[in-house]
Amino acid sequence: MRKRRFFQFTGGLWQRTFCLLCVLSMSLSVMAQKRTVTGTVLDASGEPIIGANVVESGTTNGNITDTYGKFTLSVNSNAVLQVSYVGYITQNVAIGNQSTLTITLAEDTQALEEVVVIGYGTAKKSDLVGAVSQISARKFSEEPVTQFGNILQGRVAGVQVMSTGGQIGSGPKVRIRGATSLNKGNDPLYVVDGIIGGGSYNLSDVESVEVLKDASSTAIYGSRGANGVVLITTKKGKAGKPTVSFQTEQGISTMPKYLDLLNAYEYAQALNAVKGSGTISEADMAKYKSGELGIDWQDLITQTGHTQDYFLTVQGGSETSKYFISSEILDQTGLNVFSSFKRYLVRANLDNKITKWFHLTTDIRLQRTQSGRNDAIFETAVLFSPTMLLRDPETGRYNRDPFNSIDDNPYAALADGSSVGYNNNVNGYVTGRFDIIDGLSLSITGALNYGNYLGYGFNTAMRSPSANSSMSNSTSNSLSWQNTNNLEYKKQFGDHYIDVNAIWELTSGYSSSMSISGSNLLTETVGYWNIGLAANKSESNGYSESSMASAIGRIQYNYQSKYFLSASIRADGSSHFQGDNKWGYFPTVGVGWQLANEDFMKDQTLFQRLKIYGNIGQIGNQGIGSYETLGMLTNSNYYYGTSTRYTGYWAATIPTPDITWEKTNQYDLGFDIGMLKNRLNIGLDFYVKDTKDLLNKKMIPYYMGGGSFWVNQGRVKNTGFDLMLDVIPVDNQDFGWESTLTATYVKNKVLDLAGEDFILGGNLSGSATNSNINRVGYPINSFYVYEWSHIDPETGVNVYWETDRETGKREQTTDPDPANNITTGQPDPAWTLGWNNTLRYKDFDFNIFFNGAFGHDRLNFNTFMMSSIVGSSMFINLRDAWENNWDNVANKADAKYQSLKGSGKIYGNSTQFLEDASFIKLKNVSIGYTVPRKFFRFGDIKLTFSAQNLFCITKYTGYDPEALKKGYDTTTNSGIDWGAYPNPRSYTLGLKVSF
Repeated sequence: MRKRRFFQFTGGLWQRTFCLLCVLSMSLSVMAQKRTVTGTVLDASGEPIIGANVVESGTTNGNITDTYGKFTLSVNSNAVLQVSYVGYITQNVAIGNQSTLTITLAEDTQALEEVVVIGYGTAKKSDLVGAVSQISARKFSEEPVTQFGNILQGRVAGVQVMSTGGQIGSGPKVRIRGATSLNKGNDPLYVVDGIIGGGSYNLSDVESVEVLKDASSTAIYGSRGANGVVLITTKKGKAGKPTVSFQTEQGISTMPKYLDLLNAYEYAQALNAVKGSGTISEADMAKYKSGELGIDWQDLITQTGHTQDYFLTVQGGSETSKYFISSEILDQTGLNVFSSFKRYLVRANLDNKITKWFHLTTDIRLQRTQSGRNDAIFETAVLFSPTMLLRDPETGRYNRDPFNSIDDNPYAALADGSSVGYNNNVNGYVTGRFDIIDGLSLSITGALNYGNYLGYGFNTAMRSPSANSSMSNSTSNSLSWQNTNNLEYKKQFGDHYIDVNAIWELTSGYSSSMSISGSNLLTETVGYWNIGLAANKSESNGYSESSMASAIGRIQYNYQSKYFLSASIRADGSSHFQGDNKWGYFPTVGVGWQLANEDFMKDQTLFQRLKIYGNIGQIGNQGIGSYETLGMLTNSNYYYGTSTRYTGYWAATIPTPDITWEKTNQYDLGFDIGMLKNRLNIGLDFYVKDTKDLLNKKMIPYYMGGGSFWVNQGRVKNTGFDLMLDVIPVDNQDFGWESTLTATYVKNKVLDLAGEDFILGGNLSGSATNSNINRVGYPINSFYVYEWSHIDPETGVNVYWETDRETGKREQTTDPDPANNITTGQPDPAWTLGWNNTLRYKDFDFNIFFNGAFGHDRLNFNTFMMSSIVGSSMFINLRDAWENNWDNVANKADAKYQSLKGSGKIYGNSTQFLEDASFIKLKNVSIGYTVPRKFFRFGDIKLTFSAQNLFCITKYTGYDPEALKKGYDTTTNSGIDWGAYPNPRSYTLGLKVSF
């Protein structure tokens, strides 16, 4: 290609010469003002930092460091270089006469801690007048967690996290400062990136977590904040060259404990001793003794679980346009055989500065989960006889237990059937922020969350000798949207700082469901795919919709960073209520005093923070169904002795138009202390949560038709304190140690039950009727049990204490009246402790994390069933129940269990089976090694090994004092261990590569 001619000369040679000299002169002048600088950017350990931004201050002239941390830049002779990198303190370097620079960046260890996320905005941690706890990603990143609740466990004061078991795909129970509602939800509100509910997200994407605990913090969420608020902030893109990160975790999970049951030979001996010597033949006895016959049920239904987790992240961009893309593939098998759980997740976040006054953020997430045969079957399996045959050798059908249980074969339910559920979720949001004038901005957010569930089930006729085949299909859909409009003004006026929010928010959503089922299939070859093959069919569907409108106002003010004021009010209008009762108003006010900033403290060096704060506020709870205040009819079918079905309708619910919000008044006094250059940090909060106008159900006498209706009556009070103690004993270039202790104490008491003295819990079975009770003066869901005394050494039967309600006289009886049961214990811990230790030595890092809970009980229904001939248990199989029952002990006064040959009464809901469930667990031990950059200059490589649930110190005799089976930890039944899925002991190898 010909070179373009810039000038055309029509004159002579002198003209060309003159022009050439002019151009040369200008070039030399420019060159004299510019110079080339080279340099290297290092971290505190001397390792190069890849991708650091090096910009000539006041210009757009810049470069990014290469894989060796080096850069080259042509700059003005008097230039100042601004060097920055995420997680490090930005430096300004004047080049002076230097042409080669070595720049060392210091880590910004306070970057995340200085600013915390609060409702509808952010604030400096030092400015808060509420109880807000923060967990940065570095606090939990070394522990392989697949459920969010485990991040909170033991790491946040004031938060109780109790596992519902190690069942894959299930999450734990989270309570912030205890439960307050008797009939409706006590779960906290989760908000992800400002979106209520939040939808799906990748746990490796979590940047930080803030837990709002007191009224000053939670009232901004009004009716949703009564049970506390958990704010989750996910990672966003950073300016710079594209960064790719790949991470994988490979783990195995094992049973942490097996119950001590009789083996086949021991069981056969016991059965013959009690039922008669011919119950098990001599020939079979010999086979059980040799091990030729017999089933170890715990071994049969369990396996070594495997976890494969893969993460891929790509991020980068410019100062005006940043992106963050992440994905996850999780594949798990659980402790019970044939179980599976898979999760696929993709997320894309785009952050764009369109103009100087308009900022646009877009985030979309796609998730699909698949779970199969994850049923917890431990309660059935541990009751089955080890001497039975698994299958009928002639028909191939699974056998029922002829000796020990009347239930279906638990192994058959998993092995000869199929069940699979698919959850598909799409959610996202778009936020536009308009910077109107200096300090004034308007943020408009639109969010959408769509969920779809598909469930399929199939059981063959082989699962028991007389079973019929069956199938089921179910589907449900949910769609919710949120619009939040946040007008914010924040400004510093000399010594005064003000931050004001005015917010208007709308949310709405619906859910629908449909299911079909059939039995006695014409053929089993198509499984659950053809309902037309079923001889018997049934179907159902449903729909629900709700909405809420909210107006919020908040002001935050401080003077000289010494005196702080925060006040807010939220008005919520809910479709759950009727007429004027739709609206609830939730105000709060808080004040704070930072003594460390006072003039009289300026000469001291002990305290860097010494803040006292207090607040008071009201929060609501609308936790009833969408149509529960309306008068609703339901249908009922009757045949009148004929084959014709007639449908009639009756009142399912009684209209209660006067029902309104359940309200919680909360009072908080807190201290935030930083000492010894912030190497000793103390957070202490004392609080009272007083919940009134409980959404409570009153029963209608049966002579008036029975049923129940809602009232706003009742009161529950929680008092307690939260303590956080964070210490950094050592912090130098080669070695660092940070130790954090959290402690939570909650005292829960029922003060009023709509005029009733007590309300009994639900029925679990005929052997443990009404095991829980809500009684005035006692904790929520206390245990309602027979008071067991001892085994009568003369007769071998259970003896119980009984107290006459009128006279108060105590006496012993073998036939107690359930009306005289005692109220005792509590299912939720009074104390929760966590101790987290993070250590660093050169290129190694370590984590040791303990968790404990104290002051709570478990009704061990497993032990009751395994040690009793009652209900579905036809004989015993627990070793302790055989060796220490009245029939076998030498000294009858030492018997722990009554005679197997007598007829004494035994109750599962008695203090005989109520156990102290306090525990201390070593939850996590991990070690990580970061490969020095000199060995791999193209990126960072980190290797990790971790182990979870290594040991548990407890007096509890069941599988796991922490775990509870779903359905046995509700508002009416709680703390009952009946087949809980134990938390596994896990070992995980991890690899993370970033380049």
